[in-house]
Parts: sequence; structure tokens; C-alpha cells
Amino acid sequence: MVREADVAYHAGNREWNERSIGIEHEGYVDDPDRWFTDTAYRASAQLAADISTRYDIPIDREHIVGHHEVPGATHTDPGPYWDWDRYLDLVRAAVK
Repeated sequence: MVREADVAYHAGNREWNERSIGIEHEGYVDDPDRWFTDTAYRASAQLAADISTRYDIPIDREHIVGHHEVPGATHTDPGPYWDWDRYLDLVRAAVK
């Protein structure tokens, strides 16, 4: 875990690391039934909603992306089985 004020090497791209906040999820991208649980989606969405609110980050796919979508990424997560529509709906619903 790294404080939001500090730079973590999470995206595999120095420029993105310096201007983004990464949320890590435990699990394997090729076993979504085991790792992408309702509890995981909801907990992550709560965190993303809080971060988005505090930093005025739009809740859309241009601003909330997976590690694998960052240019030069060294990660494959969350992978092809992550339900982005569901996730963003949960993030929007969690905004207070």
C-alpha cells in the first residue's frame, strides 16, 4: 500500500504512475468466478467513488481504466472478464 500523495509504480508507465492512483485487486484475470466477486466489485467501487469525488475525476472509461490499458503496461489486469459497465454503475451509485 502506498499513500495517495506518493508515487507508486503500479501502471508500468512512469508518466501514468505520476498522475494516477492505482487500485490493486487480488486474484487472477483468468479465474473471474473465483476472484471477481460481488463483494470485490462493491468494495472497489466504493474506493473508486471516494477517490473520484475527492479528486474530481469523471466516472467514465476515459478516466477509469485497467492496468492493461495503460501504454507500456506490464500488467494484464483486470483482463477481459472484468465487467466495466457493472463496475462503473456501482462506482456512480456509491458517489455521495
